[in-house]
Amino acid sequence: QTISEYSDIDERILEEFLTDDNWFIRASIIRNPKVSPELFEKLSKDPDYDVLATLALSRYTPVYILEKLRNHPNIKIQKNIAQNRNTPLEIIKNYSKIPQFHFDVSVNPSTPAEILKKISTDTDNVGILSIIAKNQIIDLETLTNLSNSKEIWIILSVLKNPKITK
Repeated sequence: QTISEYSDIDERILEEFLTDDNWFIRASIIRNPKVSPELFEKLSKDPDYDVLATLALSRYTPVYILEKLRNHPNIKIQKNIAQNRNTPLEIIKNYSKIPQFHFDVSVNPSTPAEILKKISTDTDNVGILSIIAKNQIIDLETLTNLSNSKEIWIILSVLKNPKITK
């Protein structure tokens, strides 16, 4: 079992793990639902990028920490923030304007349909377009446009969309 699986663990024990030399141990704390905002604040100052990247992706990370880390120089941390369902819409909008974040914004289940539609017109990346085509919130106009693709993976993804299979 990992630290994250002990939901009844005392927070003082979690705090002791903050100083562990192994980044994976420190990152495991992040996945525990019992972590307090104070511990998240301490974790947000961790010098290891892998700990911060885990923090950026965690569903338990408070929004203010995501906002604080959104301009971190490490691209992996920024990409994980773009994928986090709790990331504020304004940050998602900003990331969606940058092509290297299109995949990350597209896999975020909280990304609104209008952003996915815009990305679908701005990219020719088959993987990204396939993700968008499967998303049940995408509008029929966008699905129709994607169904006209010459790429079989995009067409198959359109066919898997719940709006089409109903």
